[in-house]
Amino acid sequence: MAETDRIYGEILEEFRRFEEEIEKEHPLRALHHLARRVLSKIDVALMALDREIEELEGWLDDVLWALKARHGPGYITVKSVKNRYGKRYSYVIFRTSAKDIYLPKELGERIIKARRSLRLLKARKRRLRKIRTTVWGWMKSTEHYA
Repeated sequence: MAETDRIYGEILEEFRRFEEEIEKEHPLRALHHLARRVLSKIDVALMALDREIEELEGWLDDVLWALKARHGPGYITVKSVKNRYGKRYSYVIFRTSAKDIYLPKELGERIIKARRSLRLLKARKRRLRKIRTTVWGWMKSTEHYA
C-alpha cells in the first residue's frame, strides 16, 4: 500500500500544480495537460494495486492449498462471536465434509488481516477506476484545446 499512497500523493501534487498553470495558459488547455498526467499516474497506481492484490490472493491460495493437501477438500471461514462480557472476537475454521479444523491463532489473525487488506485494496481499485473514467472524459473533451 505504500507505493499506492505515494502515487496518490503525486496525483494530489498534480492538482496543486494545475492551480498554478491555470494562470499561465488557457484553462481548458491546462485541464487537458492535467488530465493526461493524472491518467498516466492512475495507470501506474492501478498496476501497483494489481500486484498487491495478486500477492495477497496468492498467499491466501497457498494457505488454502496447504490445508487441502493435509485435510482434504474444504474451505476457510471466519467466525465472529461475542464472549459472555460482550467483547467480540474471531477465529478461523477450515471446514471439511467430515469435521471442522480450528486454525492456530497466529495463522487465523494473518488470514483475517489479509482478507481485510484485500477488501480495502479492491475498494481502492474500484475508486481509482471511477476516477480514471472521469479523468479520461476530461482529457477527451478537451482534446481540441491541446
